[in-house]
Amino acid sequence: MKILLKYNEKFFKIPVKKIVELIDKYDKNSLIAGFEVEVSSLTRPKMEYLTELAEVIKEKKQVLQIRGVSFKNSILLHYDFLKFYDSLAKILGKKITVVYNPIILPDKAEAIYKTNVILKRLIKNINDNSYNLEICIANVDEEDSQFTPFDIINIIKIVDNVKFSYNIGNMYLKENQEYNLNKALEKKLKTVCIKNLSDINSLRYMNIDFDKLFYYLNEIGYKKTLVIELDIDNIKGENLENKIISSLIEIEKVDKINKMYQI
Repeated sequence: MKILLKYNEKFFKIPVKKIVELIDKYDKNSLIAGFEVEVSSLTRPKMEYLTELAEVIKEKKQVLQIRGVSFKNSILLHYDFLKFYDSLAKILGKKITVVYNPIILPDKAEAIYKTNVILKRLIKNINDNSYNLEICIANVDEEDSQFTPFDIINIIKIVDNVKFSYNIGNMYLKENQEYNLNKALEKKLKTVCIKNLSDINSLRYMNIDFDKLFYYLNEIGYKKTLVIELDIDNIKGENLENKIISSLIEIEKVDKINKMYQI
């Protein structure tokens, strides 16, 4: 699996080159294969930051993945974002995956319907403009908002060309949680995301059973991206350098577990 670091706009105050230098210095086993980045607005500084990041990623032959903005925003704003994402794809010379959360409403059927409507419009915009982008939809399965992986089936079977992001970090996990998906979801599986590890000094964040998870992913031959979220405010460490070191130590533990189950 290709491990991607996900970070949000809090990191944008740190120069791209500084982050990359620290990862290069301390990622002794070259585990980090790229980044997933979340951005809420298209201001000039943010666009310039992401453009620079894309240029560095291209030079290092890594992966850039995007976490899309909320579906609560206007469709016109989404079109602006897609246009900008495509400009990054042009820099990279390859397709970028954009991951969205579905709409959450009390009425599940209405939520699925409205999510499908937006996804169809986004895909049409991508196709009409020949953007080098693909869309993933993620599960949101928490105590106060349920949209499980199996609810996603009602999206991907209706909307063509939508892939599935299996967001373990968005699940309210129970003990003895099963991670197995059905064949339809396995076929559409594009990326797996787990929560930040470095803020809790434990691999069993939210009861994630990494042995069981990686056994399953390796059993189905999954070799795509594994996204690990970073929250700069909660990662252990007195400064950025220590935070990066702390994160990479935890990521090495995760990678070691994964390698135990590789076929």
